[in-house]
Formats: sequence, C-alpha cells, structure tokens
Amino acid sequence: MCFVAVALGIHAEFPLIIAANRDEYFSRPAEPLARWSGSPTVIAGRDLTGGGTWLGLSQEGRFAALTNCRTDTVSAKPGSLSRGTIVKDFLLGTGDVLSDVESGALAGRPDYGGFNLIAGTASKVSILSNAAQFHTSETSGVFVLSNCPPDVQWPKTRIGAERFSALLQSPGKAEKLKAALFGFLANPEPVASAADGRDDSLGTQPLERVVFVRGSQYGTRASSVVLVNHNQHAAFFERTFDAQGRLMLESVEYLDLGRPA
Repeated sequence: MCFVAVALGIHAEFPLIIAANRDEYFSRPAEPLARWSGSPTVIAGRDLTGGGTWLGLSQEGRFAALTNCRTDTVSAKPGSLSRGTIVKDFLLGTGDVLSDVESGALAGRPDYGGFNLIAGTASKVSILSNAAQFHTSETSGVFVLSNCPPDVQWPKTRIGAERFSALLQSPGKAEKLKAALFGFLANPEPVASAADGRDDSLGTQPLERVVFVRGSQYGTRASSVVLVNHNQHAAFFERTFDAQGRLMLESVEYLDLGRPA
C-alpha cells in the first residue's frame, strides 16, 4: 500500500517537499532513481513492465506521483493502459496529459486501472482519482495519498499527515530534514489502533495502518524524499530495499528547475 505525502508552500525553506514509499511486488522489475537516458530532463525510477514510473521530477519544474486505488466500482487491477505512463507523460509534457490533469478530465478515464495522482509544480498541484471521480487543484497545504480514494482517510493517511506535518515545523538544514523524513518513511509499526478513540472502521486491515510495509513477496521497495528550495534547486533522494527490508541502494539526483538542460 503506497504512501505519498506532499507539502506545498508550508516549509520556510522548501516550498515543495515530497516523502513517498513505493510498495510493490518484489518480482516486478524496476530501475532505481536516475536521469533518464534519452530524456535527461527527467529524474525518476522506471517500471520495466509497463514502461512508466510511480514518482518523478522534470527540469521544467513538474512533478507527479501515483498510487493504485480501488473502490466498489473501480478495480485496482491493470487497465488497457499502464497507469505509470501517466506520470511519465506528465513529466515529459507529451500528449494531452498536461491539459487532462489540469482540467481534471483524467479522473474520468476508465481505461487505466484505478489510480490516485498528485501532479503539478512547486506553486500548484492537481489531485485526481479515476476510482472516485475526484479532482481538485490546490496552491498550498499538506496532501497525503495511499491506496484509498483521496476523500477517504485510512489511519496511515490521517495520522501519517499529522506526523509528516509535525516534521515540517522544525527549522533546520536539508540534511536534518532528509534524515527525519526517511526515518518517518521507515517506520513499520501500525500508526494507531481503534483504541485511540477515533472511528477507524475504514482502516481495519494491517496494510492500511503501516507506512513501511515488510513482506517476503510484497512490500516497500523504495523510499523517496524530494526537497525543492526557493531557488528552484531540487534534490531527489531514493533508498531501495529488498524483501527483508534491508537497504540495498541509496541514490541522489539534482535538478535546477526551470532552467535550460
């Protein structure tokens, strides 16, 4: 169950902050974070099955992150089109994806499996879900997505948003913030129980309560932290893990957004 937290215009030093976990089957082949060959203005991992990606950043200043989603009427199973190509095409600025994200038309596309998407720039984001026919545009705030519709709160999204927001209140250098965010993403403990006095009826499954998922076949394969400062300098950090939850690789890429390649 993926987790994506985005802070837009909240932190004093970094107008855009992203902290995300990619949960996936370990058997699904993927490439780690890198500057894409043939498209060097994009930095992202790459899904080698569908050809797209789950989270990325472009030198033009765009970012996008996607999670699978399901409802009673929309399946999380793959559709006729790969969901990961939405992120890829948005980053590349190809086709009608930019306008369909901006207008919300993408939320009406049933040819993709159920998805949630947050996409935009350091000044404005669009949040969409074709699983819930949901679309909104925002210029500031904290936004958290998992595998439930954006207007539904699982414990990991509700309490994850609270913990993520708390980390943003402490001023400090990038290295300290990066370490705190990776520590947050690495927590495998359930975020809460029904004993906290809130109605968690929609969060009774274990994977709806944990940010870092451990499993022999399915689990958190990558954790990412993106920091974009007021000079539009972006630092993108990624840690990848094996089926035992052990750190396998740590990668970093940098971009100066809005500048010629």
